[in-house]
Amino acid sequence: MKIAKIKEVLSDTKIPKYAFDQIALAIYKQGVTDFNEITTISKDLRSKIIERLETSSTSSLKKISEQQSKQSQKILFQLNSGEKIETVRMLFKPDGKSFESACISSQSGCGLGCSFCATGMIGFKQNLTGEEISDQILYFTSQGHNIHSISFMGMGEPLANADNVIDAINILTNKKYFGISPRHISVSTVGIIPGLKKLSETHPQVNITYSLHSPYPRQREEIMKVEKAFPATDVLTVSDEHINKTNRRVFLGHLLLGDVNDSQKHANDLVKLIRSRGKNCYLYHVNLIKYHPCPSLIKYVKPSDEAVKSFEKVLKINNISYSVR
Repeated sequence: MKIAKIKEVLSDTKIPKYAFDQIALAIYKQGVTDFNEITTISKDLRSKIIERLETSSTSSLKKISEQQSKQSQKILFQLNSGEKIETVRMLFKPDGKSFESACISSQSGCGLGCSFCATGMIGFKQNLTGEEISDQILYFTSQGHNIHSISFMGMGEPLANADNVIDAINILTNKKYFGISPRHISVSTVGIIPGLKKLSETHPQVNITYSLHSPYPRQREEIMKVEKAFPATDVLTVSDEHINKTNRRVFLGHLLLGDVNDSQKHANDLVKLIRSRGKNCYLYHVNLIKYHPCPSLIKYVKPSDEAVKSFEKVLKINNISYSVR
């Protein structure tokens, strides 16, 4: 990690600790992308850091390609290993105000093989380090973008790489680096219980989205093999504990797959499942996501507008908090 290695160089050369603050300011606040351009430290120190890191770049990522529209910017990065990841910056303008959000990756590929996910078809390649995760945000901030919120909803299962994701959140929330509020960070997970417990313990204010997708264990296992290892009943128990401890909402992801899990029966049984959580059940919020067909995944189709509206109606009349995207 560059932060640790820079501190090692400073320690080895007996340079005062304030030099690290100068370096951090240049990289994370001023957007300097090359150590040779950090003029607040000596040329000799710059050379020693570059030698230790084996690069003059302040980022661990290399941009390969970019796709841009008025409201989004998708970047394909290459890691030092040669593996690739995707990151997306999005621009939102609610109520006339604009803010920027980023969707970042925690792994290259994914080994969980969820049946609706294109990344799962790639298979697992590697875990990202904390800095490889946070450097996705560094890329945008070094271009002058002000990232307001971050979601771990890119490539990979974040809580299958929990230690590095937590390291990344430590960097992202540190005021010396990015200073992003933990309440503006969301982690989406299929329910890796050990990682979920660790995240709840270390960063209780971070938003958690649990990818449920079906109120029925058997169907969920057909859609997501992870149900067998980490049953929804067990994950929801851990989620209840998180809610009771933090009084924070937990989001339930429900990807609406046409004629698979978009029926009124699914909606009614989802309501029953949420109400069964007890006195704090009102702190569960359902994220309804309309499936968009992927050329490499012909198994599923987009839900009809009528099915989506019917599903919404069931949640609404039962006073279940929800949103649709």
